[in-house]
Amino acid sequence: MVKKRSSFKKKATPNLAVSRPESVLKRTVQLDKGGLFKALGKSIAHASAGKLDELSADAGEAIAALGLKPDPGALAWILIQRALLRAMRELVEESMIHLPEEVPPKVEDIAGQLDREVEKTELEIGKDFFRQPGTLPFLKPCGEWFCQLLVASGCEDAVGRSLTARLPKYFVYALNQEWRVNHEKYAVILQASETPFTKAGVREQAWEGYLAWLERELDSPMFGEPFGLRQLYVPLRAYYHLRSENKKAPLSEMHLAPREHQRRVAVMLEEHLLHWLDHSDKSDSVRVLSGGPGSGKSSLTRMLAAAVNRDTSWRALHLPLHQVNYRGELAPVIAEYLQKTRLLADHPAHPLDCVEGDDRILLVFDGLDELAMLGKIAQNQASQFVQAVKELVRDQNTTSVRVKALISGRTVVMDGLEDQFRREGSVLHLLPYVVGNSDKELYEHGWSLLEKIDQRVLWWRKYAELKGGEHKDVPLNHGELTEITSEPLLNYLLALAYGAGGLDFSRQVTQNQIYESLVGEVYRRRWGNGENFHVRGMPPEHFQRVLEEVAVAAWHGDGRKTTVGEIKQHCKDAGIEKMLEVFQEGAEAGVLRLLTAFFFRQAGIRADENAFEFTHKSFGEYLVARRIVRLLQLMEEKLCEQDQKFSGWNEVECLAEWSKLTGPSTVTENQRKFLINEVRLRDKASCWRTALVRIANTSLKHSMPMEKRTTLSFGQMIEQSRNAEECLLVAINSCVRLSEEKVSLDWPHPTAARSWIRRLQGQHLTSGSALGLKCLEQLVFTDQFLEQVDLGDGSLAKSCFIGCSLKGANLGGANLEHAQLEEAILVGADLESANLVGTNLRKATLTKANLEGVNADGADLFAANLEKANLAVVNFSNANLFEASLVEAKLHEACFWRANMENAQLQKANLQGADLQYAELTGANLEGANLEGAYLGDSNLEKVNLERTNLVRANLERARLDGATLVGANMERVNLQSASLAGANLVGANLVGANLVGASLEEANLERANLIAF
Repeated sequence: MVKKRSSFKKKATPNLAVSRPESVLKRTVQLDKGGLFKALGKSIAHASAGKLDELSADAGEAIAALGLKPDPGALAWILIQRALLRAMRELVEESMIHLPEEVPPKVEDIAGQLDREVEKTELEIGKDFFRQPGTLPFLKPCGEWFCQLLVASGCEDAVGRSLTARLPKYFVYALNQEWRVNHEKYAVILQASETPFTKAGVREQAWEGYLAWLERELDSPMFGEPFGLRQLYVPLRAYYHLRSENKKAPLSEMHLAPREHQRRVAVMLEEHLLHWLDHSDKSDSVRVLSGGPGSGKSSLTRMLAAAVNRDTSWRALHLPLHQVNYRGELAPVIAEYLQKTRLLADHPAHPLDCVEGDDRILLVFDGLDELAMLGKIAQNQASQFVQAVKELVRDQNTTSVRVKALISGRTVVMDGLEDQFRREGSVLHLLPYVVGNSDKELYEHGWSLLEKIDQRVLWWRKYAELKGGEHKDVPLNHGELTEITSEPLLNYLLALAYGAGGLDFSRQVTQNQIYESLVGEVYRRRWGNGENFHVRGMPPEHFQRVLEEVAVAAWHGDGRKTTVGEIKQHCKDAGIEKMLEVFQEGAEAGVLRLLTAFFFRQAGIRADENAFEFTHKSFGEYLVARRIVRLLQLMEEKLCEQDQKFSGWNEVECLAEWSKLTGPSTVTENQRKFLINEVRLRDKASCWRTALVRIANTSLKHSMPMEKRTTLSFGQMIEQSRNAEECLLVAINSCVRLSEEKVSLDWPHPTAARSWIRRLQGQHLTSGSALGLKCLEQLVFTDQFLEQVDLGDGSLAKSCFIGCSLKGANLGGANLEHAQLEEAILVGADLESANLVGTNLRKATLTKANLEGVNADGADLFAANLEKANLAVVNFSNANLFEASLVEAKLHEACFWRANMENAQLQKANLQGADLQYAELTGANLEGANLEGAYLGDSNLEKVNLERTNLVRANLERARLDGATLVGANMERVNLQSASLAGANLVGANLVGANLVGASLEEANLERANLIAF
């Protein structure tokens, strides 16, 4: 384990000289009669009424009542009183949604009783107070009194206990804030503590203040609940891949097996990382943490940063990258972030300063995928950032290990970086709360940490305790709930929605439904009891509409942040200004605070305005999907009006509205998933598809009507047109997925589809990176000219390419399952690792094409031309290759299990190590083919031409070779056990060492055959 920070360092605090007899240490002091709980009672009443301005004034009034004294001891206690009031007031403010509309009158009497208890209490502080203020004994009875007052005010007992549990961390943070705000008033205490070691103590105290902030963040409320992350957190698990078994090979030459076949080692993540910190290995100073959205990456990094600062001799800086403006150099960026946030403001130097900085620093970079680079980060930019981290760490660790770094990010970004981390264990992959037994075979070590341990059960038990009761059994393994409850964020959101009673677990539950339930819960919590918001002019649907526009404002910005000014402008453009005005009235009554507790948080300043962001990016993505669906519905209605009453919108007008909404920013993969689910939840997919196809055809024929957007530059028009077209395709795909019906677009000319696809790809650096290419299922491209088109990794299932020219096209990794490619021309095309399951390739031309690693199970290749094609390791199981031409094709290690290869042409084909078990090869021509080591057991080779083929060590056990031609074939060591060779022509064949046990050679011609046994 990492060694704990030495007590000598801990004592280096400038607050008070602990040996001076005139100090406040060990002094008994009675608290002033300032009415601490009376002041707090007023705060509770103001919070219940939503009067946040009055609530802010309560602190000032209480501080004035306490008074000031020049005596250091009295000042120290005033500091404690003010910090306590600040901490309890913040807890009350954050939990206002759990307070009743009106506070019972008895609260004032109870507050007076509690103040009398405070007056009776004699308190004693020692030197540990300034080192660990959170352990002050007085906090325990004070917390009990706090809980009593909350319960008396109408809070549930569980809420009171949860808030009380968070009080110590809030108190420590409040102490730091109180000192910072009123430092001049506490100068007497500071003067009494100055020593020759003050500078070292200032550094230590700066880190203690930073730790207090971290601890308070962990105790901050989650979605308006009375508890924080720390109380609900379940330690996460992860795994890393084992390296090659060839341990003697140099690291740079170690061969990585395909990821799905690599052996894994499971670890308890935080424990594993703390152990890594304890080892001084310069070559192992950077680790990467990979996980999907909502997998707990940010929670883990915050918990780790606090644990490192609290329990080890290292210091940890938590750096959320969506708040960092990275420009190529890291040290200045870190300094800028610390200056902007005022974290470590009292530190005498930059923590990374080579002379006056700290000795051991862990840099925790959280959210590589959210690095503030125009809102999105390309793979090469992520790579550049990682390289910059490595260089910074290398420069800092010239003589010793002084700096280490942990980088977290979403799987989609981190997977592309694994090649930069060749050391075993450098890349850690987060695991879900539950891991199925089917994965057991993947783990070399650590399976005991995962086996039979369902962390969801632990989580729900904690949640029930914090909520103050037993939760009913949640069907954790019901349908989609298994996946949802396995991911930390979705599991928590499900719990919130479950508590609201808005979900039916007997049916399939999606993330959309969870978020919808949460939005409804926010609305009901504020207006469900007492005054009805509908009466005041904002029904639930208007409330949701405003939230959607907030999400669109953020999406059109950098994807996450927005300002009040931007929201106002979006609402004005959308024609919902009145809704926003009513919403703002509600905000003054506490709505904004309520929303902040659930969905938003402050995010600094932008354009001289306060900016805020979605607490969880996925919530904003969900709201954007809802807004897109709202426009889909409107366009369909307006087109119908135009058709029937000539008073709606025509296709061009629809496109103009569509480009306004979807043009400014690209649609994301998560937005697409939410859109698919949202369309599925409505019963309008067929109508919407018809409307979308109409406006898509207009776009193909006349382009997007960007000329109507006169405020845009030409470059912006081009970019926004591309974005809008891509989102249009995503929307069509979302509707198409609900039926088997194909979509026929009106291509205006033979190259229209190619131009359209290239336009969608824009400036993407890697093939298949455009989201639109994942949305081409069930589209009809018949007779389109698609030569050299890049459809790599595209999703083309059930699409129609009949008669298309795809010469030289890139279809590597594409999903063409059940697609129609009949008579398509694919000469020289790259289909490596593509999915061709059930694909129709009848009479297709694939000469010299690359199909290595393709899965063509059940594909129809009747009379297809595959001459000189690369078909290595292809799965042709159950495929139809009747009369197909595979002359000189590379078929080594290909699988033809139960394939129909009747009359196929395989002259000079390389079938080394191929599996042809149960294959039908009647009438096939394998003259000169290489079948060395091939498996042809139980296959039908009747009347097959195998003249001069290489069958060395091939397995033909129980094969039917009746009437086959094997003239001059090399059958050395071939296995012909129980095979039938009746009437076969084996003239001049080499059968040295062949296994002929049980073989039938009736009427076979063995003239000049070599039958010498070894």
